[in-house]
Amino acid sequence: MFARMFLVTSLLLATIAGASAADRKVWYEKGFEGPVPTTLRAAIAAEKDFLGATNPYWKPVNTPGLRKVCTALKAIKLTCDYNTRITVSMFLTVNGKGLFPASGGTNPYYTERRADDVFPDDGFIGHPSQNDMLAAAILKNVKLFKNDDLTAEAVKTQWR
Repeated sequence: MFARMFLVTSLLLATIAGASAADRKVWYEKGFEGPVPTTLRAAIAAEKDFLGATNPYWKPVNTPGLRKVCTALKAIKLTCDYNTRITVSMFLTVNGKGLFPASGGTNPYYTERRADDVFPDDGFIGHPSQNDMLAAAILKNVKLFKNDDLTAEAVKTQWR
């Protein structure tokens, strides 16, 4: 549910920015035609290409409620903004290590996965508990980030 809401919002913002968003699919959507990012940095770049670099959710945030996740993102040299957080979560999900499946109950709006959903089972919406879980997962696996990046292979084979 949230992935759909996020995509609709993303498409709207991309359309406002002048992109032909109706014809494009995001890198994690079923039917995407193109290379799927094999590194987190490539996933972030693909997301910026899709949403536009001026999308307002790329704006860094620094509020007390985000301190843990911002510290974790800083440790891997990423900015603390909403789009980066959701891209990290989606990159983990696409590579088999999703933190926020519908059945996990961390998203009150996405509690049941539909079989016909074209998006991966990732219910990240930035709730405080989700941000804390994402921060803990990043810090637990910080050694997998080599040259300020994370590979899909490292996620699949070594992520704990």
